[in-house]
Amino acid sequence: MQGAFRQVAVEADACAKELTQILKQRMVTQKDEAAECIQMVRKLGEPIESLQVLSLAVRQYSFCSLLPLHCSLLYIITLLLQDGQQAGQAH
Repeated sequence: MQGAFRQVAVEADACAKELTQILKQRMVTQKDEAAECIQMVRKLGEPIESLQVLSLAVRQYSFCSLLPLHCSLLYIITLLLQDGQQAGQAH
């Protein structure tokens, strides 16, 4: 029976991680929903440091409409740094 509970916990954790990624993407692309996305991601256990990086990404994304090419590159670099930071936290 413990094995079944363990499997449910693993599946729930995977769903939470997937939902967190979806909310992060939505936070960046749907500026008007950013506050709600941040709250939901925080409830899913995302570290505050990660949310700070995402907050910067949202601001950069907003600024990108003014300077598309330069900001797009800056946005991509930010996401890559964020992914690297998350990978470092996993260890």
